[in-house]
Amino acid sequence: MDNWTTLGFAGSISAMTIILILAVALVAGALIRSRWALFLPLAIGSCVALAIVASGHGLGDTPLPFLVVVCTLVMIGGQGLRPRIISTIS
Repeated sequence: MDNWTTLGFAGSISAMTIILILAVALVAGALIRSRWALFLPLAIGSCVALAIVASGHGLGDTPLPFLVVVCTLVMIGGQGLRPRIISTIS
């Protein structure tokens, strides 16, 4: 298997892991009603980046920016899949 997303210090992220992360982002976008939920990928990505840097390793070729941007877009799609609540005016 080609390790095209190597982290540089602790292995690699497989394609299946990326698919699972995006699937969780889609479900989270569909379930969480608040638009503030779109900041979750940014917050999680920032925490992971700080943990990597604090451990003494560089970010190098990590797929973190890719995952943050794509997860945010997938969460927007998940929020679009959510059923709309329309109030009836009588």
